[in-house]
Amino acid sequence: MHGKMKLDYEKLKKRSKILAKRYQDIGMKDRSEKVYNCADYIRFAHMIKGDKLKREIATVFFCKDKFCPVCMKRKSILMLQKLKDYTEVLEDQGYGFLHLTLTLKNMDDPAEMLRKLWSSWRDLRRRKVFKVFEGAYVSLEVTYTVKNKFHYHLHCLLATKLKLPMEKDKFRELEQKISNEWLDITGDSYIIKLQGAKNVIQLAKYITKMDCIDEMDNKTLREFVKAMKGKKTVSKVGVFRGLDDEIENMMDIEDYKEEEEKVLFYELWRWNNEKEKYDVCYHDKMDNELTEEEVKKIIEELEKNDVKTNW
Repeated sequence: MHGKMKLDYEKLKKRSKILAKRYQDIGMKDRSEKVYNCADYIRFAHMIKGDKLKREIATVFFCKDKFCPVCMKRKSILMLQKLKDYTEVLEDQGYGFLHLTLTLKNMDDPAEMLRKLWSSWRDLRRRKVFKVFEGAYVSLEVTYTVKNKFHYHLHCLLATKLKLPMEKDKFRELEQKISNEWLDITGDSYIIKLQGAKNVIQLAKYITKMDCIDEMDNKTLREFVKAMKGKKTVSKVGVFRGLDDEIENMMDIEDYKEEEEKVLFYELWRWNNEKEKYDVCYHDKMDNELTEEEVKKIIEELEKNDVKTNW
């Protein structure tokens, strides 16, 4: 009944426990405790919306740590939906989209590299070559290896009224011009990649991506966390300024009091540290426990009445 979603959450939860241990190792005990307890308990409300049975999170504690795997996944889901809806509005206004990736030459100092990356981006969007773009949604990605150290990328969803897809020669000419400007600005970096972005889902894996600490030793991790403190991971310019990307409050989920009458039953996940998985049970609206057989009967009745359940 729980399917891929439960497996995904369990993988993320295991990784959050590892992160909590890493925080503890570098003396960040309060931060470690919050990450350790993140999503220990999740309550889903099952309710009918339209002709479908929807499962939505009703109660949960998210730690909101910038590097927590559970919270990063949740933020990416929320942000992707907002971005998808917003780009559909822009498409109706005649905009098309390109995906630009900007990179910097690897550096040892994460704070300096981050400063240089955002500063170079600000300079680039003021250059003449960028006049063909009327807005951008920019997301930071960070990778790290012991051999190559820190590698920062900016993934830019660019809005334009250029005729897309462009002719191959003109497209490559535009890409080369951007590369030349990027080298002029950074002084040592020219590797960029410009490609089509027919679907913003292509960018989903980059939104709030900070999956980069596995190979860091404790000293490097401490420096990286310090460097990222209070630093932005996204930027909006031009026509993307109207996008509401304030998703922190959306992470605070309270009970579905206003939709209580729509709820058919609740699904509760409790993290089991010994088994390293979620134990699952079901309750009705009066908090009476339901067996899986009782839940199956509810689902069967819904399907008889042409309600799509995906169970």
